[in-house]
Amino acid sequence: MFPIAVGLFLTSFGALELHNATVVQIPKWTAPYGFLVFTSQEAVITEWSVALEGVTIDDNSGVARLVVEFSMMNISSSYEEVVGVQVPYSVEIRNAVVNELDNKTDSWVPLEVTDTQATRVENNTSLAYLKFFPSTLATRYFLLYLEFDWNGFLIKEEFSSYSIMIPICVRDIANVHSVLLGYFPNIHAYSGRFLGKTIVGVNLPGGIEVKRINPLPTAEVVQTGREVRFLSWEFTMPEVERWWKHVGPDLATVTVSFEVREKTESRNRLLFDSGLYMGLGIGLLISGLHEALKCVMEIRKGTAIP
Repeated sequence: MFPIAVGLFLTSFGALELHNATVVQIPKWTAPYGFLVFTSQEAVITEWSVALEGVTIDDNSGVARLVVEFSMMNISSSYEEVVGVQVPYSVEIRNAVVNELDNKTDSWVPLEVTDTQATRVENNTSLAYLKFFPSTLATRYFLLYLEFDWNGFLIKEEFSSYSIMIPICVRDIANVHSVLLGYFPNIHAYSGRFLGKTIVGVNLPGGIEVKRINPLPTAEVVQTGREVRFLSWEFTMPEVERWWKHVGPDLATVTVSFEVREKTESRNRLLFDSGLYMGLGIGLLISGLHEALKCVMEIRKGTAIP
């Protein structure tokens, strides 16, 4: 009976290792609303950029730095203004600054920020915004800088496969979250061609093998002797319009898919161990059953009536 018991144990253990290697618990993913910029007064967005770094795979987190260059001409320094960003996934603001171009010195001057908010809303989306008073010296050109902890942008696809997905709004009407309109009914939202030049940067984590990038990056920086890889995309209007036709009418998504080498090795070890233990276990089960049948036959012969 000992070989049968050991065989059952090894077979069960091998089956458990196989289950761990092949059955992956993938959290339910809800497609978020994409990036767009909003202001309390009508504005012109010249350029905006978002750069992701410090990606931690197990925590599904990183740090993002977002910059928006914009102008608002029909404003008064006596009224509080609002500027913000609709951000996919979850954010916690680290730092928020709005600068104004001084008319006399032609330099950027930081303004007093009266309120900073980051609110998680439905549909896996957040609203990050600040309130400020413009000065009397401004030419009405502004620079918004946001640094925030960003969570949830990693999509787990298989045991060791992940994708970074950064969606950008193409049309405001379809992609302005209803909560934003509830907070600011007269808000002006900007997406697609109204965002001006769009720049996206991703500093990839170490220990990965990139499998797919869509669309192809405009530039790639690799540091000699270090496992550092930075990808960037810069969209001009004709390029973006062609891209929209392929991705869809509402969202354009920058996607980087990769495998984590350490997790791939772990999966391979689990598959190897499962095959080894199941092979040994099944072999012991067969030999144990064979011996048990032999014992039964011998007992029957010994107790048979002549």
